[in-house]
Amino acid sequence: MLKECELQRRIEGMRKKLIQTASNYGLNNKRTIKISQELDSLLILIQKKR
Repeated sequence: MLKECELQRRIEGMRKKLIQTASNYGLNNKRTIKISQELDSLLILIQKKR
């Protein structure tokens, strides 16, 4: 299982990737939605740890 600090790093990276993808392809693009869902999963993991 990932440590909280590693989860936080992954979340920050995923947020940056989400913003970039949304800027390039739009909010309703499959790529953007997939990244958003992955970010949601990471956020749920970190909330469960707290």
